[in-house]
Amino acid sequence: MSVADIARFIGNTRQAVQRIADRLFEEGLVEFHDNPAHARAKLLAPTESGRSAVRAIAPAHVELANRLASDYGKGKLAHLLALMEDLEVVLEGIAASTEDIG
Repeated sequence: MSVADIARFIGNTRQAVQRIADRLFEEGLVEFHDNPAHARAKLLAPTESGRSAVRAIAPAHVELANRLASDYGKGKLAHLLALMEDLEVVLEGIAASTEDIG
């Protein structure tokens, strides 16, 4: 998938996903490939190191997510997620206006 495809799939901004993709690339966990459907939108794919990292953290992540949902409450988590998404939009607006200044 391209960064834009991933962003749409997870409901995040392309810019936020691009920052993460760039960091994962720097760490050797993903690589970019040419996209036959779009010359500028590279496809993102995990490296073997990236796949190994996901396999290593997956069980602990599932356990933590289940415990968090149970202890904090699914409804409260959904509300928290909505607040964080609103905050992200505001912060991106601030960042964009700051880039225009300097």
